[in-house]
Amino acid sequence: MKFQFVRYAIWVLLLVSCHKTDSTDPTYPSKYGKTVIVYLAGDNNLSSEVDSKIEALSSGFRNVDGKTNKLIVFADYRNNNSQLLEISNSGVILLDTFENLNAADPATLKKVITRVYSTYPSESYGIICFSHASGWLPQGAFSDPSEYESTFRSKSLIMDNDQEMSIEDFTEAVKLPDGSKYDFILFETCHMAGIEVAYSLRNIASRMIASSAEIVSPGFLDTYKNNLDKLFAPDADVCCFASSFFDHWNSQSGARRSATVTVMNLENFQLLASEVGRIIKQSKYLISQPENIQHFDRNLIHMFFDLREYLLAMTGGDQSKLTYFETLMDDVVMYENATPYFMTGYPYSFKIDKHSGITIYIMQPELESLNEAYQKTDFYKDNLN
Repeated sequence: MKFQFVRYAIWVLLLVSCHKTDSTDPTYPSKYGKTVIVYLAGDNNLSSEVDSKIEALSSGFRNVDGKTNKLIVFADYRNNNSQLLEISNSGVILLDTFENLNAADPATLKKVITRVYSTYPSESYGIICFSHASGWLPQGAFSDPSEYESTFRSKSLIMDNDQEMSIEDFTEAVKLPDGSKYDFILFETCHMAGIEVAYSLRNIASRMIASSAEIVSPGFLDTYKNNLDKLFAPDADVCCFASSFFDHWNSQSGARRSATVTVMNLENFQLLASEVGRIIKQSKYLISQPENIQHFDRNLIHMFFDLREYLLAMTGGDQSKLTYFETLMDDVVMYENATPYFMTGYPYSFKIDKHSGITIYIMQPELESLNEAYQKTDFYKDNLN
């Protein structure tokens, strides 16, 4: 009995000793360099793409130092449980499984962010969001804006079955617990390069990668495989990452040669938003029928317009009135590009003659309810009132 006790005591000491060694081993840092969170909200018709995203991310992460950086994925599927995964240099590790989680519920997003933040303390964080989205628009407005009944609450970001998250709720839920900014936020979702979206996130992330138009499937798949490491640099090379995405799609043919992408510096975005508001409020040229302004949506009624071209129209074509605006745009838009056409041969395909990299909604008389909802956005209340 005494011998068994001694053997047990030695085993306990070894266990404690091993635990202590792991926590102080320099190959397991107490604080990682960068952790990137990937939120794959695929409980919708994008569910079949979730596993291919994970595979592409896993392939790309092989070029990243997995000892000093972490890649954590929340994957939500249609008709399957949600999973929290760690992608390492050697493969995918299942961390947890969740039943009946709604990815469009801000509480779910907050839960994921809080857990990753507490488990993987890091010098900096980045976040990638994949799902359906339509900018600032209220739920249901994108498909039929003329019939939209105002609820004064935008809900068109991240889709789970028939439920969606508002940009306001997303902004609150995605915050890092210590109040610091993400190094970058990447939207692999449609129509998120709007001034309304960027304004909401100006205090959440330093940079934002987004698209003025739709993102053609399979989106960033090739870019994850070949250029994911750019996002793990201490100061993420977001422009190189975005340009590689554009180059891939610009090399395609036919309808597949369709892409828009923008990298925004959000640090001084308030200055740009204020200047845009000033120009619009002081303009003598009311644009209520904007059919001649460059648009970026394949709808009968358009809702996403090029910011620069809109302001130029509002000033009657007087470029001199946009001097300060252009200075601010040079600071905000770090990279932008667009293919010459979008979805050639498909219904409501369009030519892209202008692409400033940022879109804006233009209120139109026939969209009374949608206009009311727009006036409730933070961007409008703070800059256009």
